[in-house]
Amino acid sequence: NSRCERACFFCRPSGEGVATSPGVELDTRTVLTVVKMCESFGISYIKLTGGDPALWPPLIECVRLIKAQSTCRIEVISRHPKIAESAYLLAQAGVDMLNMSIDTLDPTLHRKITGVNDLNGILDALKVCVSTGMRCKVNMVVLSGINDHESDALISFCDSLGVKVVNLLDLMT
Repeated sequence: NSRCERACFFCRPSGEGVATSPGVELDTRTVLTVVKMCESFGISYIKLTGGDPALWPPLIECVRLIKAQSTCRIEVISRHPKIAESAYLLAQAGVDMLNMSIDTLDPTLHRKITGVNDLNGILDALKVCVSTGMRCKVNMVVLSGINDHESDALISFCDSLGVKVVNLLDLMT
């Protein structure tokens, strides 16, 4: 789906303007077909991203079906607090890694970057995801002069939760 409920200025500078019409987003059958095709070419690692998979109703069932019908490892990438609602079921379904995107620990800066005021919800969601036992990774888009001074604090925060991998990503313009 194209929905993410964000308006990150580095991704969607004009806001959350892309809507997925009913019946247009991928269904699980199509995803499974693509996974099988990828496997036939030797691909063994699938990333489910979006928009945001936390907003895609068939996410858990899709993960279950991929795991039942393939040998692929699965990573789910989210930037939405709603991922916490599915975390335990995703772990049970077989997600190999949950990747949260967090660019700052400052609520005001988070709102400036994403256009929404939900940093506490995202941080709480990360804690829930870690508590499931799933491997968790955090991506931080490092923006020169905006949040580049926060990378050490974010790494320390993630370490305190048990997150083993933090990727610092450069913004490609």
